[in-house]
Amino acid sequence: MLVAAETQKIIIPHTLKVDVPESCTNRQRTKFWLTSRLRLLWKVVDESLRLLANGKLIEANKRRSETTRYKTTAKGQEALNAYKLLVGKYFSL
Repeated sequence: MLVAAETQKIIIPHTLKVDVPESCTNRQRTKFWLTSRLRLLWKVVDESLRLLANGKLIEANKRRSETTRYKTTAKGQEALNAYKLLVGKYFSL
């Protein structure tokens, strides 16, 4: 986890902004699943989900008395596809 020393604000690498919605594309995922599978701190996943939800790239689905599950929206899928296209065009990964 990267932390800015003066502000104690979490800095989220751009790759996490791709890993989280990509993980939630075909199936809804819980915060616990994302934390354990992506090997991230809870605070990092929480902040990533907040940023992605604010941009309407991911949505939270919660049924009564169930754990909240996250799913990538159509806008999020479009953003992922555009990101992959750009990376494939300009970088040899």
